Amino acid sequence: MDGVEITSLPAHRIAHNGIGLAFQITNIFPRLTVFQNVQVALFSARGRSGSVRTFGPRALRDEVQEILVAIGLIEFAQLSAGALAQADKKRLEVGIALAVRPRLLLLDEPTSGQSAEETTLTTDLIRRINREQALTVLFIEHKMGVVFGIARRVLVMHNGRLIADGDPQRVRQDEQVQRAYLGEVG
Repeated sequence: MDGVEITSLPAHRIAHNGIGLAFQITNIFPRLTVFQNVQVALFSARGRSGSVRTFGPRALRDEVQEILVAIGLIEFAQLSAGALAQADKKRLEVGIALAVRPRLLLLDEPTSGQSAEETTLTTDLIRRINREQALTVLFIEHKMGVVFGIARRVLVMHNGRLIADGDPQRVRQDEQVQRAYLGEVG
């Protein structure tokens, strides 16, 4: 994929390259149940298509339930996805991304618009996915507490240019980063 913008690729090509995506603005099927959202993603990841009605309620049940447990939404399995709280919709989108069994999970502002409590739940989820699934997670986030609380490596860009790259402690102490994002050095 050298030189190709990931957003210019069709979703199936991105998935077949081992990449799962979850966007800042959620992209779920609001009229389907939470279960069906993950079920459709699993079928799609296997190259199977058709109406959700043709899949049947038992198709891939164990795998769907495994993902719903991993993202903390198993108790909402039969709820319409559109009825979920915004933070839960973001978790569902992560579950949909996990259905492709990615090696790399890209998250665009996973805690955007979330309360402190929801942010904690989301950061715990990201850490757990990274640890339990041995999955590389790359995320863009503006909440510095989230970044420094999760990341093992931080890259900081300012005005389209890389200004720091390293472990969180080193990046936090970088004078350019402090001036640009954390307040003046003092």
